Amino acid sequence: MVQLGQLKEQLQAATDYTTNTEIATLMSALNMAYYDLAGSASWVALRRKIALVSIPTGGYWLPGNLAGIDRIWDADGNDYPIRELGNTFNESDARYRAVISEVCREPLVYQRGVSIDSGTKALAFDPAISQATIGEYIAFGKQLGCYYVETADTLELTYYGPTINNEFFQIRPIGTKKLKLIDYNGDDLAATVNIAYWQYPPPLYADHEIIQLPTTEALFYKTLMRLNQFKRNEGRAKNLQNDYAVAYSDMLARNPAYEVFNVPAFRTGEEMTWGR
Repeated sequence: MVQLGQLKEQLQAATDYTTNTEIATLMSALNMAYYDLAGSASWVALRRKIALVSIPTGGYWLPGNLAGIDRIWDADGNDYPIRELGNTFNESDARYRAVISEVCREPLVYQRGVSIDSGTKALAFDPAISQATIGEYIAFGKQLGCYYVETADTLELTYYGPTINNEFFQIRPIGTKKLKLIDYNGDDLAATVNIAYWQYPPPLYADHEIIQLPTTEALFYKTLMRLNQFKRNEGRAKNLQNDYAVAYSDMLARNPAYEVFNVPAFRTGEEMTWGR
C-alpha cells in the first residue's frame, strides 16, 4: 500500500506546489478527495464489524466515522436488510427490518476546551466534561473526520494532525446515525445483531501514513480535479476526468466484494431472495 509521502511527491510534481501555503492547499484537496472516495464504496481496508451488539427498542448510535453498512444479521444468520431515513415502509416487505431512524443534529457535547499534541493519543479537557466519552467519537474544530475515544482521555489511534490547544470539539458529532430494528408489523424490535460496515479513515497528515484504498491513481486524479488545475484548458480538464474514471473503475475491480457466507435460506434449503 502507498504512503502519503509518496503520493504527495507525485502531486507536487504535477502541480509545482512548493510553498507551505500551496502544500496546505494541496493537502486540503487531497483529504477532501480521500473522503469522497472512502464513502463511495465498501473498500476492504476500511471494513469493520461490531459483533453481537444489543440494539434496544430506542435505537443504537452507530460509529461516528461510519461511511456505509454492508450487512446486519443475528447469531442465527437471519439478515436485517437496511433502509435509509425517509424511505417508504411496507409492513409486508421483509427488506425493512433495519432502519436509519435518526441523524444526529446536536452533538452530545459541543464546547471549547480540548487539547492534544500531534503524534499522541492523550486528550486534555479544560473544563472537564461530565458526559461519558468512552466508546464515543470526537471531532476537532473544523477538521475532517473523527476519532474513537478508547478511555476517558485517550484516543484509540494516534492523532497526527496539527497540535490542538483549547479548541472546540464535538462528542458524537453531527451526522452520526442511529439504527433501529423493526419487526414485520412495523414495531420497534430489540435484538442482538452483528453489523458489518465500512468507515471513513482519519485524515492524512504524516508522510508515513498508509492510504487505505486499493490503488491511489483515482485519488491522484480526484485531488487534481479538486484543485481545479485545468479550469482554463477544457481539453486537459476532460482528459483528467477520463483518467479519473478509468482509475476509479480499476480500483473497484481490485477491491474484493463483501461476501456473505451464510445466505438466508428457507427450510427446504432454497436461497431466500427479496425483490421489488
